[in-house]
Amino acid sequence: MSTTVRTDSIDLPLLYRLFDLSPDEDLRVLVRRARATREALVQLVFSVAERSGHRLGTGSADELRRARARAEGYRRLHTAIRAAHPVHVLKGPAISQHYPEGVLRPTGDLDLVVADERELWAVVRVVLDHQSVDNLDYSVVDGERRHMMATLSWAPLDPLLDRDAKVDVGTAAYFGDGALLPVRSRPPADEVLTALLAIAEERFQRAFHAVDALDVIVLSRVGPESVAAAEATVREFRLAPEVTELLAHAGRCAPLGPFEELRRRLEPAAEQERERRLA
Repeated sequence: MSTTVRTDSIDLPLLYRLFDLSPDEDLRVLVRRARATREALVQLVFSVAERSGHRLGTGSADELRRARARAEGYRRLHTAIRAAHPVHVLKGPAISQHYPEGVLRPTGDLDLVVADERELWAVVRVVLDHQSVDNLDYSVVDGERRHMMATLSWAPLDPLLDRDAKVDVGTAAYFGDGALLPVRSRPPADEVLTALLAIAEERFQRAFHAVDALDVIVLSRVGPESVAAAEATVREFRLAPEVTELLAHAGRCAPLGPFEELRRRLEPAAEQERERRLA
């Protein structure tokens, strides 16, 4: 555990490495690179810059204020839901609680997992009791067992600049890719692994980006309860190719402690899973 990076070392030099920039570049270059990579990433840069002593202007300060209000709204909703019903949170508050004080983890939505459809609609009711929503959509995935996803969304503080706020409530943790991987209902008992697998599953929709790397760096400080158990879990969930790619993506910028051992141990499993998918 001694080689893991400290989360209070999430600083501007680390962000420059994450975005493949020279540390001699002007901070505005980092801001533009972050925004071009993914709109919400700039909020992270603003928070780290502010924490490092940079004075924010009116535009950047207000953008960061709105992002923090959004994250706090999700945190309050999660607290209210968890007080009434047993739910698992896949990323969001489960990861951001480990970020250093003052550093904002951009949160696009709140992803929750419940046991069945009855619990799903009970959680939807709690959200509606605490938040006015503009849209409520749901989808059904039929297979060996029917699964459902409900999505509630509403306008953000600045509807012309920000994405809608959103809560997803599903009866499965990982829905797979719709072809090669099946739906996997229950997340692992280890919250670190739950979050790690949720980040890895994003690879079916997009390439990994800087927040994914920072999430892994932060989670590496917490560490899985057991590297051997983590390896077995990743194999069981059939995400070894995505997890090894994710850990390599994060490891190029900072040491990952126990996750480095996990990546080495998973390399044979990743190759086996790729061959299985090809077959």
